[in-house]
Amino acid sequence: MKNIFATQFKEYRKKLNISQEEISERLNVTSQAVSKWECEKSYPDMQMLVDIATLFEISLDELILGKKDTCVTNIPDDEKLRLVLCKGKEVVDSSEYDVTMKIRLDGKCESLEISGNANITGEIIGEVHASGSINCDAIRGNVTAGTSVNCDEVLGNVNAGSGVNCDGIGGDVSAGTNIVCDDIGGNVACGLTIQCDNISGSVSCGMTITCDTINGDIKECNGDIHVKTLNGKINKCEKALYLKGDTQPE
Repeated sequence: MKNIFATQFKEYRKKLNISQEEISERLNVTSQAVSKWECEKSYPDMQMLVDIATLFEISLDELILGKKDTCVTNIPDDEKLRLVLCKGKEVVDSSEYDVTMKIRLDGKCESLEISGNANITGEIIGEVHASGSINCDAIRGNVTAGTSVNCDEVLGNVNAGSGVNCDGIGGDVSAGTNIVCDDIGGNVACGLTIQCDNISGSVSCGMTITCDTINGDIKECNGDIHVKTLNGKINKCEKALYLKGDTQPE
């Protein structure tokens, strides 16, 4: 523990760009005491450890154990708005808030939870939750967005407050407005229109359905149905129009 403290103390003193003499004045100790701390010849008492952590604006865990704490602990309390990128409880990066700023995520990332819009270049191997829109290349888990979802591929389920526009979705899809996709592997529920190549599950739609193939049932549709192949049944619909009825419903 003494070795970790000495390393952390020296590192953060240098980050502040102050000498041993200057830091001794701030902490009201002798410069010899500061030198002994860094050389592992002595160790501060508990109150002094608290004072040092406060001076460096870090947690006691980080000071004496080398463990970074929560996002809040590692950020100065200066009332500035910041964009903060965390991995678990560890702050990876933070910058002053700028509405035009984009946070770059290098390589594959694990699950993300974002307050606002998510504009991501790359692949997410876990889940993504955003209070706004989500724009991404590929997402291997489930997706939840307060507004729209625009991605190349989503392997899990998608739940969007407004529209969904993706190449392929492996699971179920629920959207408040329109859905435009190539292939959907699960069930689909949509507030307005659906335009897809193939849907493996059942479909409920507030307006028009335009698809090549639907393998499940059309549970509800309040508009026209344009489908080439329907392998399930139509339960409740206002109108139905088959462009090429390879399989007609009962």
